[in-house]
Amino acid sequence: MPRIADFRNYAFDSGRVDSSGKDVGRQVYWKLYAVENLIRVIVHSVLSALTGPNWWNVAVDPGIQGQVRSRMADYAKQPWHSTPGRHEVYYAFLSDLNRIITANSHLF
Repeated sequence: MPRIADFRNYAFDSGRVDSSGKDVGRQVYWKLYAVENLIRVIVHSVLSALTGPNWWNVAVDPGIQGQVRSRMADYAKQPWHSTPGRHEVYYAFLSDLNRIITANSHLF
């Protein structure tokens, strides 16, 4: 097993930070992105089927709805960014999705 180095003993080196960021983006981010979107599809599918097409207004906490509205407005202010999706669920964070599933666990 390789020896673990304590990063606190190193002088700041922007090259080291850059190489670490590339590694995270290349190896980790896309997996998290795929899992998060899979959870969105599952949440949307289950709640649409069992609660109806208006499930967002029925099954989601008003606090999460407000945060999502804010994120949607932020995306609208930056038209050069592509939008995550048409439904509000695509603007929910992984922590929001967890709260939605927990609140509606009897349906999952």
